[in-house]
Amino acid sequence: MTLFTLLPMVATSIMIEYEMLLPGKNIYIAVPVFFGILIIPFSKLIAHYLINRDFKMINAFCSSVKDGSHKIYFDLPDQKEEEDDLIILLRNLNWMSRTLEIKHLKSVETIDKAQEKYREMKIKASTDPLTGLYNRRYLELMIGNDRRTLLSSDDPVSLICIDCDRFKYINDTLGHKAGDELLVCLADCIRKNIRFDQDVPVRLGGDEFAVLLPLTGEQRAKRIAGRIRNFYNNCKVGDTSLSIGISTIKGIKEMNMVVLEALIHGADEQVYKAKHAGGDTIFAGCILPDSIKFTDE
Repeated sequence: MTLFTLLPMVATSIMIEYEMLLPGKNIYIAVPVFFGILIIPFSKLIAHYLINRDFKMINAFCSSVKDGSHKIYFDLPDQKEEEDDLIILLRNLNWMSRTLEIKHLKSVETIDKAQEKYREMKIKASTDPLTGLYNRRYLELMIGNDRRTLLSSDDPVSLICIDCDRFKYINDTLGHKAGDELLVCLADCIRKNIRFDQDVPVRLGGDEFAVLLPLTGEQRAKRIAGRIRNFYNNCKVGDTSLSIGISTIKGIKEMNMVVLEALIHGADEQVYKAKHAGGDTIFAGCILPDSIKFTDE
């Protein structure tokens, strides 16, 4: 600032020395020269402020777009044939933001469709298309993924196996449509008599069904099986009935595939006994933990 004060004085003194100005009259040129010299730095300061303001505005815009906000736009006047470079830049940034927004919406829509298709495929892969119950693959995957949540140390777990007596006769005499109606009826009876958020109803194949009952002992499993049989007898197709077998195990550390196979095998044996007893009955048995051979993981 001292330099800007001295420069006009030096310039004025030189002009007086060379008789370019009369003594006492130098103020008429000193003041304009003084302010003329100051115009340069003040102009630079103003330009710096204006440019920085524009840069800050553009930087804030870019930061918003980077953070995923594509609905931010510059409020610009109607487009003209000749415009300032800054206005052109802002228009291009607006176009970029709108383009990114459109692409983002399309990407979200594509991802949503892909996820929905994946969910549909997952459901199809894990459910029986005729009855809507789970299939054996789902049961095995569930045990493999969530086995520790199904059973804690001394809690019982039971499995019901259900086989339809004289199902083949219905298929051979009344046709497959009647057989399908029978299976749908049986699945509906199972679904209505179990705990929706805990028990796992499964169609093993053909006319064989199963229900995995976590935290369920033999007596409670018998009551559930009895309700299923009674419901079925009220809506059955033709001269059919149910042979039901129950296996129960208690005192194991975790539910895994070895235990699942043991439960299915045990329940199948009970179904076999029920069929040889004439059908339309329930047999149950317990599995001793010592009889299961566990493999170290």
